[in-house]
Amino acid sequence: MLEQENWEPTEKNMLCGAEDWASFSFGGNSLIYDEDIAERLCTASFFKKKKGGNLPPNVAEEWLDVQARALECASRLIVELNNDTDSTAKITHVNLFFEELLAEERKLNE
Repeated sequence: MLEQENWEPTEKNMLCGAEDWASFSFGGNSLIYDEDIAERLCTASFFKKKKGGNLPPNVAEEWLDVQARALECASRLIVELNNDTDSTAKITHVNLFFEELLAEERKLNE
């Protein structure tokens, strides 16, 4: 289980033992159903165009690939916010992210 007092928002910590974001995504550490991934990441019009995630996102990727890229981008932003000493919002953003991680972990452990 994640320990809030000792947790730092580094890419290594966010990966929770996975080698990279593709391994994290394909390993089931985030959303696993195409429809859920598409709903989280798509605009309403693209979601409709892709039949709610039933069609692949593009010719080169599947939805888990798209999720892996999104997670990598999000992790970079979180690390950047954490390292930005001028950002007054960084603690709020990082804490919200951490609270979401803990909530998801609790649901998985129920």
